[in-house]
Amino acid sequence: MKDRKWDFIPFSFYDRTGMAAHLENRAAQGWMLERISPFGWFYRRISPAQLHFTVTYNHRMSEFAPGPTEEEQTYQDFCTHGGWQFVTQSGKMSFFSSAEPDPVPIETDPILELKHIGRAMRPIVILLFFWLLIGFWMGGSWCYSLINHPIDLLANSLNFATGLWWLGLFLYSAADLWSYFHWRHKTKQAAQLGEFVPTRGHHRLLLGVVALVAASLLYWLLTDQTSGMRMMTLAWLAIYLVLLLAVQGTKQFLKRRGAPTGVNRAVTLSVDVILAFVLCGVVFFFLLHTVRTGISSPELDAQPPLSIEALAGGNQEDYIHSVRREESVFLARLTVQQFTNWHQSTKASSLDYTLLDIKVPFLYSLCLDDMLQAQNTGPSDYTYVTTAPTPWGAEAAYQLTLDGEALDRYLLCWPERMVSLDFNWIPTAEQMAQVGAAFNPAHAPDTAE
Repeated sequence: MKDRKWDFIPFSFYDRTGMAAHLENRAAQGWMLERISPFGWFYRRISPAQLHFTVTYNHRMSEFAPGPTEEEQTYQDFCTHGGWQFVTQSGKMSFFSSAEPDPVPIETDPILELKHIGRAMRPIVILLFFWLLIGFWMGGSWCYSLINHPIDLLANSLNFATGLWWLGLFLYSAADLWSYFHWRHKTKQAAQLGEFVPTRGHHRLLLGVVALVAASLLYWLLTDQTSGMRMMTLAWLAIYLVLLLAVQGTKQFLKRRGAPTGVNRAVTLSVDVILAFVLCGVVFFFLLHTVRTGISSPELDAQPPLSIEALAGGNQEDYIHSVRREESVFLARLTVQQFTNWHQSTKASSLDYTLLDIKVPFLYSLCLDDMLQAQNTGPSDYTYVTTAPTPWGAEAAYQLTLDGEALDRYLLCWPERMVSLDFNWIPTAEQMAQVGAAFNPAHAPDTAE
């Protein structure tokens, strides 16, 4: 039978009611809280007991202190005299338990308790407002892009995943701030009658956001097609974990050695900053090395289905090629740019195209609208007009016009596939047929994968 237990329940800082109820349930199951860290709540086994718990707040307490100050020790002795046994401390919170059936509350003045919680909550409120604003800005931008430029989001698994992170952060921050200030308002009213108001946090919502972040991160790692990106992501996650362990380890080591609060704080923060610079430098050096050597290039393994030398003639070394592939569970996009290498040829030719495979049928019309509106970003009147699809072997075809004048840019459509092409010459009928044969999914390989 194990003698230790671990919980990860990110209670809202002000949720004294939720934390006390949780600890009472754990005590009834035979577990007593031992300590709290960023990694969770840790318990030791006890005989099941009906205990009462309470949480008090003191903004002057520090997580870097080697032990209770004289004032804090006097406060703990006072609580012990009142039947409350000190359990543990976490930051600016102290936890007490009582075996008495109806213990006298430690906090007897709701206004004073409100003041203590309010002063302890100030840094957290600032952080929550920061999260709220950045979550609103980034999440709102993500929603705008999803409506107006869905291809850029849905074809890139990272863009799609990070948007969900920002929305989750905004939702949690808004809910926690609302609940906190609503509780403060109700407490001020109830205090006139000497009554306490229970708190209600949003740890379940935060757990849901954490699960969403973990699931979307896993989705990104499984679907991202950029060489080296998985390794880079895992490296950043490892840096965060190492920094967290280093900070906690340094802080706890200095506390055990009895280092003063100021010394502990200064040394711990110095270790954090120096180690962060060193680790980030290592990662950036590795990133620079992979870019120079081409290890992390998105052009690796992405073979274009159509080349300019096949259409306009010439050798491969006469042209510079740029190939980028993006893929998600919704879309697969291949972007190819080819233009003359002036060191090898004087023939000015270029070919740009974007191949889009739609994996989810109901997104087809949304993507088509996005492709048709892609050029309408400036004051000029760019418009796609329908043109004959037969020469291309397509089901539908559009040609871009500028103020009514036809340009050498086309949009070709097949079931589950679209291709936007930009020539710098007028394609011949033979070249049109060659383009159609290269992109028609009926007899061409799935080139976006």
